[in-house]
Formats: sequence, structure tokens, C-alpha cells
Amino acid sequence: MSTATNWVVGVLILLVLVYLVLVFGGIRSLADHWIENENYSGATVGLEALDYLPMSDQVRLELEMDLAFCYSLAGDYQNAVSWYSRVLELDSNSIHALYHKARNLERMSRCKEAISEINKAILMRSGVVVVFYDDPDNQVSTRLLYELRYRMHDCLGMTELAREDSIAVVNIKDVNVE
Repeated sequence: MSTATNWVVGVLILLVLVYLVLVFGGIRSLADHWIENENYSGATVGLEALDYLPMSDQVRLELEMDLAFCYSLAGDYQNAVSWYSRVLELDSNSIHALYHKARNLERMSRCKEAISEINKAILMRSGVVVVFYDDPDNQVSTRLLYELRYRMHDCLGMTELAREDSIAVVNIKDVNVE
């Protein structure tokens, strides 16, 4: 290729990158506006459009977490579960995603599946009871995990396990760290 051709190709690539940044920023701003105004269905449309664009794993993780959250608030629990599953494919250690996936499974009365997700989160938590609010993956306290598992055991008629979870909830002293 000639120097002129290389220059034209370089400019075209730059223009495409600038276009992608503008599109991403514009759609993301619009989706954030819809979220602020509690139009979660509208936000999911905008956020899903962004999912097709190239982005870093961290940006994709945040986008997919936002999508799952919006679907949940829109009452579309099946899609919320699907998006939380995608988040867990990117970050299998996200207690936040496990908890919210289980909450959406609970809303669909899929108690056995919810218990499975909660048990994973409890195992990861390993008895940690400190909640660091500046770290999204630590926003789900151990107490919340046991409370949810209690409800799921109760839902399934597993009274002895539910009783054990209720005792655990009472004995856990969460500490909120600013």
C-alpha cells in the first residue's frame, strides 16, 4: 500500500473509534437518565445496544451488572437471572451478582436454584461479616445471605435448615465500615 492509502486507512480507523466513543457515551448517558427516572425498560434497550460494542472486561462487567439490575427493577426476573449469569461468567467471585441472581430466582419461586447460588456466596464469604460500602462486591453482608437462605429453606419446607439459618442471622453482627 502507498503512504496515501495508509494515511486514509488510519484516518478511517480513527473516525470509527471516535464514533464508537460518542455512540457509547451518548447511549450510556441516555440509559443513565432513564435509570434515574425509573424507566428501567428503556434503560435495558439502550444498555443492550451497547453490549455489541467492543469494550474492556471491566466496562463490560459494569454494563452487564447494570443490565441485570434494570431487568430486575423492571420485573423481568428471567432476563435479570440471565444477565447476572453473564456477570458471573466474567467474575465468578462476585458475591453481589450471586446474591442478586438468587433474589431474582426467589422472585420466580425457584428456591432450589436460589439456595445453590446463596451457598456459593456464603462459601466465598467464609465468615467475613464486615461490609465495605465503597466496594460493590462487598455490599452484600453475610446477614443478608443467611436471611435469603432462610427464606429459601422455609419455602421448600426445610424447617430444620431454616431454623439453623435464622439462628445464624441472629448471631451475626455485621459491622458497617464507611
